[in-house]
Amino acid sequence: MVLAFTVAYFVVTSRVGYKFKGSILLPEKQEKATVYSGKVYGHNIDITVTEDKTVTFEYEEKTYGPYIVGEDITAIPEDEIHTTGIKGVEILDKDKMFFRGGFIKLNMEDINILLYSEDESWDNVMVHFIGSDGVEYNTDGSPVDVFAPSAENIVELVYSPQMTYKGDWLGWFGGTLLAVLTAMEILFADEIFRWNMQFLIRNVNKAEPSDWEIFSRYVSWTVMPLAALYIYFTGLTV
Repeated sequence: MVLAFTVAYFVVTSRVGYKFKGSILLPEKQEKATVYSGKVYGHNIDITVTEDKTVTFEYEEKTYGPYIVGEDITAIPEDEIHTTGIKGVEILDKDKMFFRGGFIKLNMEDINILLYSEDESWDNVMVHFIGSDGVEYNTDGSPVDVFAPSAENIVELVYSPQMTYKGDWLGWFGGTLLAVLTAMEILFADEIFRWNMQFLIRNVNKAEPSDWEIFSRYVSWTVMPLAALYIYFTGLTV
């Protein structure tokens, strides 16, 4: 387990790319464009971002865009016009207005973009609910298109795509610790038993484990590896 997951963690954390809908898309530089490729919800996807600020999302069966991004100071909401660092932006989906408003980079280390639409609403808040049919809906009752990009995705890809990777080595340390403890319990079961008994009885070397003690060992040897697997997999998916 330790060896297999060590390899798995190295493989997963070495795939540095743009995180989109829980998946890592690997970038490839092309002439006057960058293409981010990978799988989202089991479907192949290519996101093309050109130097002239157009973004196209291509799934196996769907295409979104091209979205054309342009800066316009008049798009900034009146209440935010004096906010430090805010930029006005409008996004066209072909010839239709997709978003118009302003955006701010909240910080530079962990890029987080906050959007304000022109009608002065905070665009990052999206309220969805799951219907009785299991389908996700918007507050207006229309089904949510899980493949569709948001204005935040588009702005981030054009101005400051954050490169990251999946996986957290803390999960590897936690899983490895449990795996090592399990191995120690298996290899030194009788020694541990007698160590614990020396505080309770005399002639501890003559003590023999009961059926309940043997059963408890097998339960522990089953539960601990399963817990280690859970921690390993959790660390790989964050």
